[in-house]
Formats: sequence, C-alpha cells, structure tokens
Amino acid sequence: MDAKSHWEKVYATKAPDAVSWYRAHLETSLALIERAAPDPSSSIIDVGGGRAPDSGVAAWQDRLNPVWKRIGGGCHLNRKIDELLVQAGFQIDELRTTYLPGPRPMTYTYQGFAHVQ
Repeated sequence: MDAKSHWEKVYATKAPDAVSWYRAHLETSLALIERAAPDPSSSIIDVGGGRAPDSGVAAWQDRLNPVWKRIGGGCHLNRKIDELLVQAGFQIDELRTTYLPGPRPMTYTYQGFAHVQ
C-alpha cells in the first residue's frame, strides 16, 4: 500500500481525536516538542491540517475558520504549518502536502519530519 492510500484509509476509518492532537496555544506545543527532542538529530513527525495553496480554497478556509475553531475544538484551517515550524526553530527534513478525501477547505494536510535547528 502506498503512503497516500495508507493515510486515506487511516483518516477514513478512525475518529479525528484518534489520529491527531491539538493544543490551544501553538507556541506551547512547539516548546514542548523542542524540550522533548532537544538533540538536533532528533526528529518529530507532524501530520496535520492547514492552509491550502489554492487561492479559492484558502479564501474559504479564511471564511470558515472562525466557525471551524468553535466546532473543531480550536483547530485552525488556515495556518501554514511549515512556516510556523520554521519560525519556531525547526528545520523541515521532509514535507508532503495533499488533500484528503472530503471538502477541500477542511482536508488539506501537511505530513512530514522536522528537527530542532
């Protein structure tokens, strides 16, 4: 099974809280990751939703985000996860982005590995 098929199956068969995590304050989460993996050779794995590159989809993410945060447990549809990781001091080693099955504003994902710089 290829990686795309694997992740499509995971997200189609499991509850969102079984395959993801969320913290209300992103900076706190990134600091916890940095403390858990302080060695530059340590990697983290991140799979999460975020801002789509398509302008029409991104516009819908911006429109839906205020409501989505309330119904999605504080999840943000329109954060550029790669930029946030770099701003927090991580170097991205591998990054794949894709749409999962479902409505595009809610299904754009970032999947990859990063380490503390």
